[in-house]
Amino acid sequence: MRYRTTWQRTALPLLLVVALASCASPKRGGSAAAEKPTGVIAYNVELTAAADTAQALRDECDRSQLLTSIATDVRPTARVVHRTVAGTVYSDTLVRILAMPCEGSTTRPEYLLPLSRIAGRAYTSVADPLEPPMVIRIRDAEPFDMCCRLRTGWGVFDKVELRLAAGVRFGSDSVTYPIVDANQNPVAPFQETYRSSFFGFGRGGSNIVPAIEAAGLWKLDRIGRAHLGVFTGVMPTDGSVFIPVGAQGRYTFSPAPNTDELDPSCHTPYVYGLAALPIDFSSGAPIIGSSFDRQRYMLGLGIGYDWAATCDLDVSVDVGVRHMNLPLPEIDCCPNVPDSERNPFRQSTMLMVRFGLTF
Repeated sequence: MRYRTTWQRTALPLLLVVALASCASPKRGGSAAAEKPTGVIAYNVELTAAADTAQALRDECDRSQLLTSIATDVRPTARVVHRTVAGTVYSDTLVRILAMPCEGSTTRPEYLLPLSRIAGRAYTSVADPLEPPMVIRIRDAEPFDMCCRLRTGWGVFDKVELRLAAGVRFGSDSVTYPIVDANQNPVAPFQETYRSSFFGFGRGGSNIVPAIEAAGLWKLDRIGRAHLGVFTGVMPTDGSVFIPVGAQGRYTFSPAPNTDELDPSCHTPYVYGLAALPIDFSSGAPIIGSSFDRQRYMLGLGIGYDWAATCDLDVSVDVGVRHMNLPLPEIDCCPNVPDSERNPFRQSTMLMVRFGLTF
């Protein structure tokens, strides 16, 4: 009987502590990441005025308006982000604010701001009849290690892609040119055939086609899922160095992680499509061909994945299909060959693999 009394004296206080802890409000303790949106404004974040008006924060629900404060029903969270510049490590504290949905929409604008843009480095809990307002200091970092995806692009572009690429042609190819002497008389064997190689840059073609590609894109929607912009690159193949110039479109499935989740993914799939005019300065072929079969062009589709490396940089990989019609070096003999037909053309379809960076 004495043993049971001792156990009760030890266990009952422990059970009481556990029960009290389980009833604690997540607003009073615990990670802010565990807090779910309620649809009722609970916090207000005052912003400092930007020294440069060009850097002023605009309302994602109405881009014509500047923001001085942000209302939300989710506690703002902060994270220390480390950057290395010229061997020196710098630390910045960024605050994520998931604002109330825009009118007529269920989508929540998301703001990722330096701590210095938050007035007093604190935010206010909205008062209700049972609880007075409180000023809550923003710590340098919450226990929850949230994702950080601040995509600012480069210059005038909202998103910039840089890619190293390789196309894989399956099967072999060849092209045949006539042979004549100085007097334009046919010379035995009267023609020369250039055959493809596994890797090379000659007019016979090759199975592997390397390329360097870049795209500068602008947002088509407020969140930044759809983008459209310019596309270019450098592609040495088939006896010339081609510079494709055209347009690229992209759809990013998760431009920002879902902050409603306790463990949001920092990464996202995407799809892209492009259409370009491959220009070169050595084949001599006209930019606009005499027929569709003799018109140079490049078309591509693909799907890829972005892995967040830093707040403003993704490491990306994608695979796709690329169809091209490229002019080969011109036939440099035979006056009886019309100028419009002096360049043989090669149509090919490739499996395209690209690695690179997305800003």
